[in-house]
Amino acid sequence: MKKNLFVISMLVAAVTMFSCAENAIEPQMDAPEVAGTRVGNDPVVMVYVETNDVNPLNALTYVKCGTPTPFIDILNIFAANINSDGSNPSIHFNQELANYMADVATYIEPIQETGMKVLMTLLPNWQGFGPANLSGVWTDTNSQVRKFARLVAYVVQQYGFDGVALDDEYAGYTYTVNNSYGNLIEALRAEFDRVFPGQGKLITVFSWGNTHQIYAAAGAKIDYADHGSFGVWVTNPNIAGVTKDRWMPIGYNFGLNYNLGQVRNNAARVNSDGYGGIMGFNLRNGGGNTLNMLNAYAQGLGVGTVCWTGVNYPEGPVIPGGHTITNADVPSNF
Repeated sequence: MKKNLFVISMLVAAVTMFSCAENAIEPQMDAPEVAGTRVGNDPVVMVYVETNDVNPLNALTYVKCGTPTPFIDILNIFAANINSDGSNPSIHFNQELANYMADVATYIEPIQETGMKVLMTLLPNWQGFGPANLSGVWTDTNSQVRKFARLVAYVVQQYGFDGVALDDEYAGYTYTVNNSYGNLIEALRAEFDRVFPGQGKLITVFSWGNTHQIYAAAGAKIDYADHGSFGVWVTNPNIAGVTKDRWMPIGYNFGLNYNLGQVRNNAARVNSDGYGGIMGFNLRNGGGNTLNMLNAYAQGLGVGTVCWTGVNYPEGPVIPGGHTITNADVPSNF
C-alpha cells in the first residue's frame, strides 16, 4: 500500500464520508443518551489499525477498566495489498507492514494471546487486480480465483492470522468478472476449511466496492460485514446472504470527532437490536479520541468502561521495498 493511501483515505472520509446506502439513517445528534445492558447476541467490536503509522500492539493498551483484558475483539491489520505479478494477483506487504510481519512473535502473537482475533486486510493497490476481476469459478481448483484463495490461505498460515478482511478499493480495474467477489469468498471458505479444519478462520467484508457481485450463497459464508459510511446508521445488510446478526450497522473513524452521547446510543442499539457488532477505523495510540470512542462503545454495549494503560508502542523500523508473496511461493503440496 502506498504511503499516501492513509492521507487519501482521510481526505475522502473528511470531505465526503463515503456514499450513503439508500436505507441509511443519519444520526440524531440531540438524542438523549442511553445506557446499554449486554444481551445474549454479544456483538463484537472490530477495529482497523493503519500500520503505516501505528504499531498494532497499541490495540492492547485499551482495556476494560480494572482488568488487563483488551476491549477490542477483532483487529484488522490495514493493509496487505493485492498487487500484480504480471498475469495473476499477488500479496504485498509494504515497507511498514513487512517489518511487523517479519517478527509476528513480537508484534502479532502477543495480541492473539489475549484472545483478540487478528485479521489481514486485503486491499487492491492500483495494479488492476482485486476481488471483482478474478476469473473462473471457485469449485475449479485450477481457476485464478481458487489459486488466489489458496495463496491467501498460505499467507494466513505462514503468519498466523485468524482470517482475512476484504476491502475492494483502489484496484484500478480495466475490467471486472461477473460474480468474482462471490466466487472469491466461497473459494476462501473452501480453502480455510481445507487448511484449517475446525479452526473457524474469519472472513469479513467492508461493504464498499463491487459487493453487488456477492450472491447469497457466498454472503452466507461471511462472518461479519461492515460499511464505510462513517457515523451513519445503515439498518439493513446491503450484501446478499448477510444476516442481521453478522452485520455492523454503524462504524466510526477515530480520526474524526462525533457526539459521544450519540455514539453510546448507537452502540446500545447495536446491542439491543441483535446486530453482529460495531466497527472502528483508524485506531491511534496514546488514548485521546480513540479512548473516548471505545469508552462510548463499551458504555453503550453495557460492558462498563475502557481505560488506556498509558503505554505507547512506537512504530517499528521499515523494510525497504516491503515483501511480496506470489503463487510461485506456495508449495505444490499445500
